Amino acid sequence: TTEEKDTPRGWGMLKRTVVTAAPKQPPVTDSDVTIAALYVKDGLAGRSIGYALDASSLRLYQTFHGRPWRALFMTAAVAHLALALFEPAAPRKDHPITMNSPEAATVWSCVAVELACVAVYLLDLALLHSVMSRSARGAAKSAAARVAHDAEIPSGPGTAKTTAKDKEKGAAGDAVPVSSSIWRSKWAMLRLAACALVLIDLTVAVSSSFTIIRFSRPVRPLIMVARGA
Repeated sequence: TTEEKDTPRGWGMLKRTVVTAAPKQPPVTDSDVTIAALYVKDGLAGRSIGYALDASSLRLYQTFHGRPWRALFMTAAVAHLALALFEPAAPRKDHPITMNSPEAATVWSCVAVELACVAVYLLDLALLHSVMSRSARGAAKSAAARVAHDAEIPSGPGTAKTTAKDKEKGAAGDAVPVSSSIWRSKWAMLRLAACALVLIDLTVAVSSSFTIIRFSRPVRPLIMVARGA
C-alpha cells in the first residue's frame, strides 16, 4: 500500500535529520587529557578540583603537587629534624661559641642548613599562595559567567523565573571557599608562624653567641605535619 511505501522513506528522512542536527564534538586535546589526569589524581588524593585550568596555572599546580617538589620539601624537613643530632644540646652562658671555637664549624654549618630549610618552607608557601590565588580568580570568573548565563535564560509560563536571589545563590555556590585563601588557611598560617619563630630564634642565638637554648626546636616537626594536612 501507499502507507507501507511512505513509512521507510519517512524514517530515513528522520534519521538524516537527527544525524545532521547532532552537535559536533570538539577534538580532544593534550590539555584535556592533562586536566582529566589531574582530576583523577586529585580524586585519589582527596584534593579539591576548584583550580584554574589555563596552561600556566596547571604547570604551577603540577609543580606544587608533583613528586620532585614534594621530595625536596620532605628532604628539607628531615634534614631540619636531623640537625638536633649535631647542634649543641646544652649551651652554657660561660662558654660562648665564637669563630675561633672548636665547635664553630659545626654550629655555623647547622645554621646554614637551617636557613636553607626555612627558604624551602617559605618557597613552598609562596607556591601555595600562587596556586590558591589563581584558583580564586578562576572561581570568581566562573561565578560571573554563571550569573551572566542565568540572566540570558528566558522566563515564561512554562519556565522557572530566575530572580535576583537565585542569581546570588548561584554566585555563592561558585564562590571561593574560606580555605581557598592562604591567609585564611589555619595550616598555612601555622607554618608561616613556625618559620617566623625559627628565624627569630636563629637571630637571638647568633646575637648571643649560641649561649641560650634554641626554643624553636619543638616546632620543627609541626612544619612537616602541617604541610601534609
